[in-house]
Amino acid sequence: MLTAAAVLVPSSTLADDEKTAGRGGVLGGIMLGCTALLCVLVLVGNESLWLSPLPMLLLSAEAGEMAHILYSLVLFCAMLTTAVSAGFSLIADMSRIGGKGAAVTVCLAALPLSFVPFSLLVRYLYPAFGVLGLILIFGILWNRHQNR
Repeated sequence: MLTAAAVLVPSSTLADDEKTAGRGGVLGGIMLGCTALLCVLVLVGNESLWLSPLPMLLLSAEAGEMAHILYSLVLFCAMLTTAVSAGFSLIADMSRIGGKGAAVTVCLAALPLSFVPFSLLVRYLYPAFGVLGLILIFGILWNRHQNR
């Protein structure tokens, strides 16, 4: 939620009007929610996947070599597009706040995180981002309530 907000807020200016942006947000949320529900149902039914850092990748390997290769490609592309869009959002925000030097500084400061094992990042950052996402949702609802 938190990383999606960082990407979607600047993208909302691309919509023709507020109603179109709202419809896109609702439709995207429904699609993302359905996809997440399907993943949860698959994971709950397969205890062997619970301890894997990338359970869906392990599941694709169990489905066959071609499924594993295809899913690996899709996962790589998803990671790449997420990195590019998050990087764009970061550079746009940091350039607006503190100039291009600030954006470069933040990117260099984040570089050591690339050497941390993925499973460790997932263990600590996913829950942290979940809490931050809940705080963001609460803040949006609170702001909406205050402006009525």
